[in-house]
Amino acid sequence: MSVRQVIAVITYLVEKGLIVRSARHKNFTLTNVGRAFLKEKPEFYIPNSILHVASAPLFASKLTTTHMATLQFWQRKRSVASIAKIRHITEQIVEDHLVNLVYHGKIFDIGDFVDKERQSVIQRVVALHPNTRLKILKDQLPESITFVQIKFMLAAQRHYVNNGI
Repeated sequence: MSVRQVIAVITYLVEKGLIVRSARHKNFTLTNVGRAFLKEKPEFYIPNSILHVASAPLFASKLTTTHMATLQFWQRKRSVASIAKIRHITEQIVEDHLVNLVYHGKIFDIGDFVDKERQSVIQRVVALHPNTRLKILKDQLPESITFVQIKFMLAAQRHYVNNGI
């Protein structure tokens, strides 16, 4: 089991109300529901979907030639829609490329994707819920903030953390 999958299982147990994270000690403890659950010893299964989603990384481990092609168009001030049309790919794929380019430090300013106010809101929620799935983060944020904006913020934060910036 990967670290990402372990985190997904812990998150699932928190969502089910079986464990809770202590903000003070940064550890996990059983809730009253969790204690009652253990006394009953019912069968309990973690859905495969939880493990499968957790096995898929949020960012590419390395950049490909297709990422770099997207970067060249972005550097020429092309829009996401324009890049998608020129490259015959979807806008979502272009956005995923751009997110990965941020993660790998090829794009530093995410202001074109997420304004400063939204960056601040996302940053606060991520600080409260580190290592949490995108869906859970999204549920904690205003509806106006999109999944891709969250991904841009996570990519920028992780780039800075990974490179000691």
